[in-house]
Amino acid sequence: MAYLYSKFETNTDESLKPNQSTKKIDIIFDLETNKNTVLDSEYSKNIVCVCGSCDLLLENNGEKDSITLNDHKVTINLKKDIKAELKNYTKDARLVVQYLGENNG
Repeated sequence: MAYLYSKFETNTDESLKPNQSTKKIDIIFDLETNKNTVLDSEYSKNIVCVCGSCDLLLENNGEKDSITLNDHKVTINLKKDIKAELKNYTKDARLVVQYLGENNG
């Protein structure tokens, strides 16, 4: 089974390749519905839950996995083709999503 994500310590840049840079950052909070989707399939992503907790449901080509995000010291790296859905989050859940793209030049 191929893994749909990788983990690394939050204060490191293990997932950042020399030809990549941060294209944008989303801070997700005040989640009110029972699920939210991280839609951007153009970029690979680093996701960290800095407060509270939530479940991250992942899917790619029919393969599914889930992970609970509840430690600000652990960042999850997703390739750009992985679909991600946030569920079962606490009221105080705060997530940071870093979108990584290729440098053009």
